[in-house]
Amino acid sequence: MIKRKTGFSIRWKLIIMVTVSIIISSSLVGVVTYYAAKSELEKAGIENLHQIVGGAITVIQVLDEEVKNGQLTLEEAKNRAKDYINGPLLEDKKKRDLSKSHFIYKKEGYMWAYDDNYLSVMHPLGYEGQNQKDFRLEDGSYLVRELVKASKNSNPDERLLTYMWKNQGETQERPQMSYVEYYQPWGWTLGIAVYPEEFYGSLPLIKGVIAGGIALFSLICIGVFIWLFNKKIKLILHVSRIAKKISEGDLTVKTIDTKSQDEIGELASAINEMVTGLKGIITKVNDASSHVTALSEQLIKNMEETNEASKQIAITVEGLNQGAEASSQTGEEVASTMEETAIGIERIAESSSKVAETSENSVIEVENGNEALSRAIQQMQSISKSVDDTTLLVKKLGDHSKEIERITDVITEITEQTNLLSLNAAIEAARAGEHGKGFAVVADEVRKLAEQSKKSAEEIAGFIKQMQEDTSKAISGMQKEADEVEYGMVVINKAGKSLESIRMAFQHVNNQIQEVSAASQQISAGAEQVTASIQEMAGVAKEVAVGSENIASAIEKQSSSIDDLSDFTITLRNLAQELQLSVDKFKL
Repeated sequence: MIKRKTGFSIRWKLIIMVTVSIIISSSLVGVVTYYAAKSELEKAGIENLHQIVGGAITVIQVLDEEVKNGQLTLEEAKNRAKDYINGPLLEDKKKRDLSKSHFIYKKEGYMWAYDDNYLSVMHPLGYEGQNQKDFRLEDGSYLVRELVKASKNSNPDERLLTYMWKNQGETQERPQMSYVEYYQPWGWTLGIAVYPEEFYGSLPLIKGVIAGGIALFSLICIGVFIWLFNKKIKLILHVSRIAKKISEGDLTVKTIDTKSQDEIGELASAINEMVTGLKGIITKVNDASSHVTALSEQLIKNMEETNEASKQIAITVEGLNQGAEASSQTGEEVASTMEETAIGIERIAESSSKVAETSENSVIEVENGNEALSRAIQQMQSISKSVDDTTLLVKKLGDHSKEIERITDVITEITEQTNLLSLNAAIEAARAGEHGKGFAVVADEVRKLAEQSKKSAEEIAGFIKQMQEDTSKAISGMQKEADEVEYGMVVINKAGKSLESIRMAFQHVNNQIQEVSAASQQISAGAEQVTASIQEMAGVAKEVAVGSENIASAIEKQSSSIDDLSDFTITLRNLAQELQLSVDKFKL
């Protein structure tokens, strides 16, 4: 089960991310706008200075025309110019009344004039008549000289000077700006001095407007974003919930219904296809594991029956072996008796009786052995049939394992396709930049799920491959057992023929003994014939014993092989049950 991650949801992450981006972008625009407005105010202020000085020059030109026309003297014209530009003189006859000046800039911007000898010819603060040629600023520069020099420059930008200035009564210098023009007929350098902060009187208002605009713009953008992407965010959250249920094995989820044609829509379609594919795969694996379990149970049952039959055959063969040993021992005793017959005719009757009795017992034992061999043949035939049936079942099991292997290949192919889809989604999310981080997370979760499915399919393929190898070994072992059973059949048939020969031989011996009773003259010849027959019987009995041991050994090997096959079948059943448990966690 995937643990729920703590922290902000993707909805809030996107909102916070977009909000921060909008605020940062708007703030940058606001800062740029602020400084642009400040620059424009400064340009407008400088242009205003140009106009003020230009207007003063125009007034002087008008007065100069009156001088040329004889309406005014030059001195009268200059005094009128001073009164008009700086205002009339105050009572102290030094300073001028700037409140009545027509050429001032806001509160502190006033005009002044110097002649070519650096004499102050117009100044509102009482400096008229003073020579300012040697006036120096605190940085050591000659201000008036530079102003007069700059006024004669043809480039208006070169006629604007900025310097540090401190008025009387002030303790700290402030930047001051002066614009100058030169009126050649009078030899005057006219200028106006202002403090740059006077340009920015409306800047606080602009700052407030910009701040309000940024706030309003940010709110509008955030609202539009939430309105536009609300459905997208809901779809992403829905896809996330579906993916979580799939990771928990719940395949009963409903199909994601979306008309979106973007990467989110492709992701939803891919998850729908993945759920459909997983349902089909899990159903097939479930059916296959159930089939394998049923076959394993049937095979185990058949193995138990075959093992029981093998034990019964082993008991029968053991009885046959004991009978053969008894026959061999009896033959030796008869041979000894016939040798004693050669000692004297007087023991013929007694020896003949013993031989007859022994012959009758041998016939009975041979008949019993023959009957046991018949049962052994039937059991061996049954074993052969069971081995054939078992081989057929194991081959079918191998075929089913190949089908399971094909299914695991399908699983691997689907997981590879899913992994490719998640990779494509991650690439598209990366292209989307910051807006696609959330999509990349979902794509990564899908990719991990695909890798886990592929790993499980590879493990299943490994189990199936091992099962196929074990099945091949089982088939080979069963074929070997079938060959051993066939060989046992041949040996038992030979034993049957030998027992038949023994039975006939014993009958012949019995006839000879009867003839001995009738004609003692044939005792020697009959004894030799009986001895030869008994020796032949002993050899046959030994062959029967050896054949019985071979059959017992073959049956023991067969029993061991059946035990191994039974263990393998149990292992196969356990693997099928484990596979069943693995797929049972999925809800279809």
